[in-house]
Amino acid sequence: MVDPADSAGYSEREKRALQFVDAFNLDHHSIGDKVLLELAEVFTTAEIVELGQMCAALIGTHRWTHILDVYDDSEPVLKYRPSEVDRVT
Repeated sequence: MVDPADSAGYSEREKRALQFVDAFNLDHHSIGDKVLLELAEVFTTAEIVELGQMCAALIGTHRWTHILDVYDDSEPVLKYRPSEVDRVT
């Protein structure tokens, strides 16, 4: 990813959001109190929570899609059975 700190075209909020997304994707263990407090300098708590939730949803969905290998032309490993949807066990 392009380092947002090197670009004059991004606002401070955009730079910090991009740094957070990059860390979330590549090294989520690096995100601690210091990072959250730095985000809080330019974002509200609600915005930080929303940013984190969006990262979790989008990055997680992307990774799950690749695990399932849905774009492969071969027969799926897990077979879809409509009868299993909403089944009460």
